[in-house]
Amino acid sequence: MTEQNREKPELISITGTITKFLFQNQSGWGVALFKSDKQENASLKIKGQIGQLQPHVNYELLGEFEDNTKYGKSFNVLESKLSVGETKQQAVSYLSSSLFPGIGKQAAQVIADYYETEIVDKIMINPDSLYDIPELAKPKADIIKHVLKEVVNENKYTKTFYENKLKIDFYNYLKEHTDSEVELTDILEKDFYRYAKDHHLEPFEEVEKVAMYFQKLQPDDPIRIAWTANKVVNDILWTTGDTYTNIAKVTKNLQTYLKIFDAKTLEKGLLKAKELKILYFVNHRIYSDVSWNDENEIAKFVHQKTVAEDKNVYDQNLIETLIEKVEEELAFELEIQNFKYDNEQRDALRKSINSNFMLLTGGPGTGKSTVIKGIYKLAKYVNNWDKQNIKVAAPTGRAAARLNEIDQELNATTIHKMLGAEENGFFRFNNSNPLEYNLLILDESSMIENFLFARVVDAAKDIQKIILVGDRNQLSSVGYGELFANLLDVEQITKVNLKQPHRQENGNDIVDLAYKVLNREITSEEDLKNMNNVNVVFDGNVEDKLESIDKIFSKEVEPEVENSLLDLQIIAPFYKGILGINSLNKMLQQTYQKEILKKDDKTLNEQTFERREYKYIVDDKIMYLVNETETGLNNGDVGIISEISQHNGKINQAKVLFNGETKTFYADNFNYSTLSYACSVHKTQGSEYKNVILVLEKGVNEHFINNKIIYTAITRAKKNLTIVGDFNTFYKGINRSGIPRKTTLVEKIEDLFN
Repeated sequence: MTEQNREKPELISITGTITKFLFQNQSGWGVALFKSDKQENASLKIKGQIGQLQPHVNYELLGEFEDNTKYGKSFNVLESKLSVGETKQQAVSYLSSSLFPGIGKQAAQVIADYYETEIVDKIMINPDSLYDIPELAKPKADIIKHVLKEVVNENKYTKTFYENKLKIDFYNYLKEHTDSEVELTDILEKDFYRYAKDHHLEPFEEVEKVAMYFQKLQPDDPIRIAWTANKVVNDILWTTGDTYTNIAKVTKNLQTYLKIFDAKTLEKGLLKAKELKILYFVNHRIYSDVSWNDENEIAKFVHQKTVAEDKNVYDQNLIETLIEKVEEELAFELEIQNFKYDNEQRDALRKSINSNFMLLTGGPGTGKSTVIKGIYKLAKYVNNWDKQNIKVAAPTGRAAARLNEIDQELNATTIHKMLGAEENGFFRFNNSNPLEYNLLILDESSMIENFLFARVVDAAKDIQKIILVGDRNQLSSVGYGELFANLLDVEQITKVNLKQPHRQENGNDIVDLAYKVLNREITSEEDLKNMNNVNVVFDGNVEDKLESIDKIFSKEVEPEVENSLLDLQIIAPFYKGILGINSLNKMLQQTYQKEILKKDDKTLNEQTFERREYKYIVDDKIMYLVNETETGLNNGDVGIISEISQHNGKINQAKVLFNGETKTFYADNFNYSTLSYACSVHKTQGSEYKNVILVLEKGVNEHFINNKIIYTAITRAKKNLTIVGDFNTFYKGINRSGIPRKTTLVEKIEDLFN
């Protein structure tokens, strides 16, 4: 039997009023107490898309009762509509509810007495009959007429969304963000695809259902194919990291998604995408509108900044004198007698003054952060700027926090926070509301994707100087593009490459190992075993290696030593596998809670909160996975749960300590959290730890392990590095290059210069 022919389960109808909301989220899903007309002295718990309903207003709800062993009985609301009531008294209650401001029980009783029966139905049929009621003032009749008209329209759309299984969140969003019913209808019936894209409404599959229903599109309509092609191209770009793709990949993915194989039909859809300017076809390459525009805007901005001459004429002798002043200050701050910058570092300081756009690159230990401190100080002295004129930012919260640990005066933040990123995908700072800094320094630039830098560019028209700092040999950004490496390949851009390592502490070979990995100079296990502060566990089976990780963890993490849990990070390339991130997190959580903290079962039960596939326990190390203005947290921030408050098995709230600041979490926050005893290489990028355990499991996607992944992981360690796994996997990995990303940013910038 097909889905269409299968009988729908019969829904149960209940009527009554919401007395209290227990929980609501931004998408309109909620839990509330509901007082049924048939059970005056009892309340029922209801849940579902009920955020748009109002307390103390009569509704008819359609849905199903559910029993949960933990949470008890509740009513799952699938449809809702206003209940006007059948009796005279019910009509009075309805007309005097909060839906009708200014209409009290007395006026409602007058109306009910006038119509006697089928009161609300009669008003709906002939709203102007309200003006025939002698005791009812015209302004009150206007209110009732207006509200009932809105109710009819709202019920119409609510009913349509529910009956056709369309995502009701979209309707709730439209109601909140449109000024009239006419505007709402216009969006739904003419161009919901574009509205959803511009307002970041997801997922695409649900957007498509709404657009196809209201725009009456057939499955092979060119408009549907065009927007699906835009989705397909975006998916390809985010998967590959490329900024463009080709017709063969797009066609294959369209056929898979749409189940349409006629070449002419697909061609019409692609031509429609070109007409709508949501795909760009250039030199046999296909770009999404965003990737195309991002590259163009970045290229134009970089070209303008690079060719624009600095209007100030600087006394070079004065600059040298001020560099010496900076060195004296740093000698005191760093407690390094006679501190001096090396020649390359001094060159970077000079060029930071004389250039409007500059790149600073270098490997671990070459002093990039110390140069940032110098650029910050020098810019203040040379230009007579204060800290309000200079901004330092990084892609992640951990990277920004690390800069502030080096020097609090830098006052570094995340790029998202600097731009005023909001949960809906919008940025408060943009071309219409630009940033007001003279100098912007962006650290960890290898992590910055085209999309994010394009948002910086959009808000940077008033910024005089921009400096990007990073290590081109680290992993590329999660999003598409190869921004930092591409810019380094543009000959005309001012750049400085720091080559001399300075962080090689006595007897510590971790930095040396990083360069040997980079240059592919490790040929045997002995090369690793002869290094100080580097340990390897290559012997034994997978279970032996799990036990080794457990032992190292237990030895390094001591409850009485402050930050010992945060100072150790297990890093693995993949989530699946016996030595994968998910498995390691569950094992290490048990080790930490039971063996190290020695909690008994009663305590663990009281301190445990379950959410999705994880259990969260007081003292757990967790990572936040989204940028969020409400909590002030960023993707990649790591914290320790200090308190979990529960009632009847449900979480009231939790307290989590992030970088010395306590944040209040509710159940919903844990949807965007994960355990972080172990995490991916990407998630650690921009962070440094005293102790790192790098786990490389043989046979689990090992063909994806490459030089950049291993190099990036190794450079996270400051004091001790342990590599657990298999030497052959390690050796093949350091000798394997990642797949180069296909981009045209260099080409576009050089075209502007030529």
